Amino acid sequence: MSFFSRPYLVIPLYYTPTLLGTGAVHYWWRNRYSSISAEQMDRTLLNSNQLILWIFLLSLTLLRLASACLPFTLLFFSLLFRTFIWDNMLRFRISPTYFSSPLSPFIICYTLCTVLSLLPVVLLVVFAIGISELFIPLMGRAGAVVSSDILISIVSGFTATLVFFNFIPPIVYHSTKQFLRYLSLFLSSFWLLSLLLAAAGLLFPYSGVEPVRPKRFYLQHSHINNH
Repeated sequence: MSFFSRPYLVIPLYYTPTLLGTGAVHYWWRNRYSSISAEQMDRTLLNSNQLILWIFLLSLTLLRLASACLPFTLLFFSLLFRTFIWDNMLRFRISPTYFSSPLSPFIICYTLCTVLSLLPVVLLVVFAIGISELFIPLMGRAGAVVSSDILISIVSGFTATLVFFNFIPPIVYHSTKQFLRYLSLFLSSFWLLSLLLAAAGLLFPYSGVEPVRPKRFYLQHSHINNH
């Protein structure tokens, strides 16, 4: 149904609760283990995510679904940049020669990690647009300029990368509780407003106009058995 969706309403309805839920879990973790520093919490999160990632990659490889590993490049590069940049940039906290404020290394590190981790997402977006605009028209398919399937997948890739690795955890671990209250209040209001609009019938997330011969593409796995 993503092809008939309205992204400006789908995003606040479905992605905002994801941000709130993920932030609530990290906030509970922060309060539950308040004796642990923010840097140690970040390190624990990165190590656990990296372990889960490699288990999935190994399982997919053993099942001969190597092409299914492509989406995991988003998580792999995210972990790689966070691990390398985070460890090196935060070392400058003990030396005032390079930065006048102890918060400056964290801000620079946070910005670099967020931007660089999204590079694989941009690369996959270029591939998806190339497939939809070049190969699919050659096969006789036509439709809207931007397929909603690709748009929803792009938003999902950005959301998963930011939420689980580079966006929510550092904010929750390093921000004050007052700032987190204001942020959660803003996101909750944004979600409730979109929910009320959808419940009242003023807007609906799946009421887009049906295009002519929409472009669709599928990822399939095939196996060859040699006898």
